[in-house]
Amino acid sequence: MVRLMSLHGVKRSLASAVAGLLVVVMVVTTVPVATEPAGANPVGDTFVVGAATRSISPTQSELAGGLYLGGYDIGPSYRADLDPDVHEDTSARAVVIGFEEQRTVLVTLDLVGMGNLWMRAIRDGIAAATGISSRAVMVHVSHSHASLDFQGLWGGVAPAYRQRVVNESVAAAVAAMNALGPAELRVASVDVPDLHSNRRGLPADRDDTMSVMQFTRPSGGDVVATIANYGAHPTLTARGNTIIGTDFVGPVRDSIEELVGGVALFVNGTLGDLSASVPAVDPQEPGQSSQQRLGGAIASAAVGALVNAEVIPPGMSMAVKSATFQPSGTLLSALVGIPAAVSPLAGYYDLSFAGATPKITSTVTVVRLGTDDTFISMVAFPGEPLSSYGRTGTDVSVRDRLGGEAQFLFATTNDSLGYIIPDDQWVPGSYEEGVSLGRPTGPKVLSAIDDAIAGLSGIPLADFTDVAAGASFDQGVDWLLAEAITQGLGGARRYSPEAPVSRVQMALFMWRMMGEPAPDVSPCGFTDMVGRSADQIVATCWLKQQGITTGINNAQTLFGPDRVVTREEMAGFLWRLASQVAGSGSCGFTDPPARAEFATGACWLKQYGITTGTNPAGTRYSPLQTVTRGQMAAFLFRLASERGAWDLPVPPTAVFS
Repeated sequence: MVRLMSLHGVKRSLASAVAGLLVVVMVVTTVPVATEPAGANPVGDTFVVGAATRSISPTQSELAGGLYLGGYDIGPSYRADLDPDVHEDTSARAVVIGFEEQRTVLVTLDLVGMGNLWMRAIRDGIAAATGISSRAVMVHVSHSHASLDFQGLWGGVAPAYRQRVVNESVAAAVAAMNALGPAELRVASVDVPDLHSNRRGLPADRDDTMSVMQFTRPSGGDVVATIANYGAHPTLTARGNTIIGTDFVGPVRDSIEELVGGVALFVNGTLGDLSASVPAVDPQEPGQSSQQRLGGAIASAAVGALVNAEVIPPGMSMAVKSATFQPSGTLLSALVGIPAAVSPLAGYYDLSFAGATPKITSTVTVVRLGTDDTFISMVAFPGEPLSSYGRTGTDVSVRDRLGGEAQFLFATTNDSLGYIIPDDQWVPGSYEEGVSLGRPTGPKVLSAIDDAIAGLSGIPLADFTDVAAGASFDQGVDWLLAEAITQGLGGARRYSPEAPVSRVQMALFMWRMMGEPAPDVSPCGFTDMVGRSADQIVATCWLKQQGITTGINNAQTLFGPDRVVTREEMAGFLWRLASQVAGSGSCGFTDPPARAEFATGACWLKQYGITTGTNPAGTRYSPLQTVTRGQMAAFLFRLASERGAWDLPVPPTAVFS
C-alpha cells in the first residue's frame, strides 16, 4: 500500500484546497444527479453505504425489437419469448461503499455478458451522475445462461434496450448514493464444497470458499446490503430456453432478502471450471425448481456464515490497473478478429488493431476495506477465472496474494473476455481454451492483480474522463487532485495529460506543493509577469527567492512563463526544490543534460526512482523532451512519496510531520 508522507509546509494535507498548476485554472464542475445526504459521514470514522435496485425486465415493445438470450452455442439461436409476463424479473443492483473521501460502486446485472462499450457507458454514466470516478465503479454480470446477450455472440439485443440497461444501472447507483448512511461491516467466509464441482475433471482443484459481507446501520442494526460471493456456473436452465431468467442467482438474492432484509447481491466467483451442483429435493418443498433449490442452499450457507461474522474496522484503499490482450489462436479470438463491418461484436466492443491483430485493453480493480491489521479485499476479474485462482496454496492463488480476513473474487466484472486460465493449466483444444483470448490472458490478468495490490492507496480516485484506468500516471493525478494542486484543464472532468507543462505552471505546481509560502518580496522584478494572476506572481517570486530559478536571462528580469518545461529543466527545478545536495552527474545516462546541475538533478531523480529514463535499459534521459502533465503528475507523486529524496533545512513550519 502506498503511504505518502504528510508534508505540512512541503505539501499540505490531503484535505487542503489549492488551485491548479495551469496558467488559467480550469475548475472541474459537474452537476451531479446524486448528492450525499447530510450527515452521511458525520465524523469520518465509519463506513458509509447505500444500496438500491432497478428493474431491467424488458417491456413488450423491447421484446418485439429483438432480444436474444446468450450462453449456449454461437449465433442468434434463442430469441426471447414475446410475452413479457412469462419472463422472470431481472435487475440492476448497486451498492455504494465509502470511507472518508473515497467511494466505490459495485453494480450487478442479470446478463450473461457485456461488451466493453456498454461496461464503459455504465461506468462513465455513474461517474457523471455521482462524481465518483469511473475507475472506482465495478460492473458485474451474473453470467446466467437464461439471460440476455450484451456481447453480440448470440444475437445481441436492440440498441434501445442496451441504453435502457445503462440508464437503469446509473439510476440504481444514484439511488444508492442518495441512500448513503453510516454502516458497520461484518464479514465471514465458509467452505461450501457440495454445491459445485470441477467440470474439467480435477476434483481436488476447487475453490470452495464462499465469502459474505453485510453492511448494517449502527443504530438498530438494520441490514443495508449483503454481498455473497461463490463460484458456480449459472447453467441450470436448459439449452433451447427462450424465457429470460436469472438461473439460481435470483433465488439466492430473494432468499437472503427474505431471511435478513436489505438489498442482496450475488457476485459469481471463480466459476470458470465450476459447475453448479443441485441439492436433493426437499420433501417440505417438493415443487421447487433446481434453480430455487440451489439458490436457497447458497443463501442458507451465506446467512449461516454471518452468525460467526467478524466486524471489520473502517478504512479503505483502492487501485485499478490495466492489461492489454492480443487475442490469437482460439475460437473467441477468431470472432474478435472479424472486420468490424461484419463482426457480431460490432456495437458491443471497441477494438484497436496492431496491424491485423486486434487488441483489447481491460482493467483489474482491487478494493481493500479495513485497516492494515484487519481487512478484506475485493478483486475484479475481467472474465471467467478458473478455480485455481481462488484455491489457497496454488502458485496463482489470488486469495493468498490478497490476504486478510476474507477475499471476494468477482468474475465477469469490468469486462467479459472469456475464460481466464492459469498458464500451467492450459490444455490446447479444450472447451475453455477455445472460449478465451489466448494463453497469455491468465498471466497478464494475474500480473495486473499483483500490480494493483502493490499500488493500493487511500487516495480518492480522480474523476477525470481522460485519465485511463491503469495509466502510468493515474495515481499521481489522483494525488494532485486530492491535494488540490490541480483541478483539471480543458473542460469539466478533464485533466489533459498530454498537454505540455509551462514554466509558470511548474512554478505554481512547486509553490502549492510547498504550502503556498509567502516570498519576502512580490513582485520581484520579472517584467514578463506583469498582468499575471496574483498566485502566479507570488509563486515565481518565491521560486526566485529560494534560488530554484533566477529566470531565463542574466539580468534576472525575465521568467519566460509560457515556455514549455523540458526534462532537463524539470530535473533542475525538482532537485533545487527538494535536495540541492551535490552529487555525481554520471549515472549511466548516455545523453545526460549538458548543464552540470541539470545532470546532477537527473541522476538524483534516477537515484530515488522518480524517473528511470526514457528507455527500458535506463540509459537515456532525453533532456530536451517536453514534459507533459501526465508525466509531471507521476514525477511529483513519486517525489512526495520518497522521503529520502528530501534534504532541506527545517523551515519554521515542519517540513515533515
